[in-house]
Amino acid sequence: MDTNINSAASELTLDQRLLNWASFSSLEESQIIQKLVAAIQESRDLEFWGSINILDVLPQPRFQANSGRETFARFILSLRNVLVFVPVALTWAAISKATSAFGTFSAQNQATTVNFLSFWQNGYGYLSSFWHIDTVAQFDVFVVLGVIILTLVLGRLNETNDREFTIGMNIAEEERIAIAVELQNYFHSRRRITDKDVPVAVATSVAGLRDMSREMSNAMADLRRVTANLINDTVPAVDHVGKELTDLTKTSTEKISDLVRTLSEGISSASKVLGDLSK
Repeated sequence: MDTNINSAASELTLDQRLLNWASFSSLEESQIIQKLVAAIQESRDLEFWGSINILDVLPQPRFQANSGRETFARFILSLRNVLVFVPVALTWAAISKATSAFGTFSAQNQATTVNFLSFWQNGYGYLSSFWHIDTVAQFDVFVVLGVIILTLVLGRLNETNDREFTIGMNIAEEERIAIAVELQNYFHSRRRITDKDVPVAVATSVAGLRDMSREMSNAMADLRRVTANLINDTVPAVDHVGKELTDLTKTSTEKISDLVRTLSEGISSASKVLGDLSK
């Protein structure tokens, strides 16, 4: 997968890679990015961009983690902050209701002796069951448990967001440096050569020629060494083969001469015999 991504990225032009990085880093509206893209696409202001350090002017990335998760985390945070005060508000509201009802009960039942907590627990028909102390306490426990759960969920969401943000920022910063280097090379190669730049260019060319000359000298030395070894190993063998060929040629010539001479003598003898018979 990484190979496919890298190959796909390598097929993009410089301005396209710059736009992709700007989109990843939330910099689509950056004026610097827009001017750099226009300079590449329209080949304008090349001298200006070639004279400055691109890394200094390229804006810092503003990477954002998952926006949906961040929105949900903010909602959880707001809900938790509100629920924290619900038990306090509910308890004081219950106390207010119980106190008011207890006052009415005491005025109408002066002969009956009941303490406040007992009245708050039972109500005696003067206090709604929702405001009884056990009901309020149970509701407070549920709210507190909800606050605890929301706090755990919020911590998990924040941890995930922080991890993704750190990874995303590192990637965006690495891409920023890589893009800056490419842009610097692109504009630097297209800048106007001035008198100030000539000595540098000449020095670079001379250094390149010096390195090339050194490499050629080393190559020639290697070639001479290989040639000498080849001559030392091959020439004796060639001389030996030549001597054998000379000896073979000499022997063959002698044998052919003897064969021709013998054949001539035989022909002469045969001719003589035929001549004698014809007489």
